[in-house]
Amino acid sequence: MWGRKGIALGIGLMVAGAAQAQVTGLAAMPISDRLGKGEMEIGAVIEGTERKIDPRYYHSAYMVVGLDDWFELGTATDYQGTQSLGFKFRMWEDEAGQWAVSGGWDGVRPKEGNPFVVGSYATGNCRWHAGWMRDNAHRGMIGLDGAFNDRWSWGVDHIGGAEGATSLALFITEPKLQGWALTVAAGVPNTKGAGVTHSATLAYVVRF
Repeated sequence: MWGRKGIALGIGLMVAGAAQAQVTGLAAMPISDRLGKGEMEIGAVIEGTERKIDPRYYHSAYMVVGLDDWFELGTATDYQGTQSLGFKFRMWEDEAGQWAVSGGWDGVRPKEGNPFVVGSYATGNCRWHAGWMRDNAHRGMIGLDGAFNDRWSWGVDHIGGAEGATSLALFITEPKLQGWALTVAAGVPNTKGAGVTHSATLAYVVRF
């Protein structure tokens, strides 16, 4: 099964923006995958953009827990006093695991929160993803992911709107380092001149 599903591929979790409590996702968009019951992912993120836009690098940390096979809960901090929550639940999945739909909220803080609905379809050696989210605007999302081998996999997605972006991520695991994963990603914003972003995430996944 392709995609980012906790220990199944050992892939690290991307966090889009500081303290955004990003639930399991692709390069930037959330997807229908969830951590399984009793799985927990802990990660540290460093991200930045073009130096002419902002020379600083930003750090954040997150944790996501699979409370059941149909529900996950996440939290994140930017180390500057901002924390948020996120959650995702299974809405529908066919018995073969080819189709799936999930929904949830991300970036949840007092009087804030971003609802989303996402679906996936597995075909051949890849999976397609599509969905909707709302932050300060309604946005469509589309993505694709697959694997080169048992150590390297990839994901690409596009989030619409002026503040959206097209992003690419590489997910790297090492069988000898069970549970550890490294994700490197870059994003090209839809708005010209906003600056290409880049990030790296180191994650550890365990069962309890």
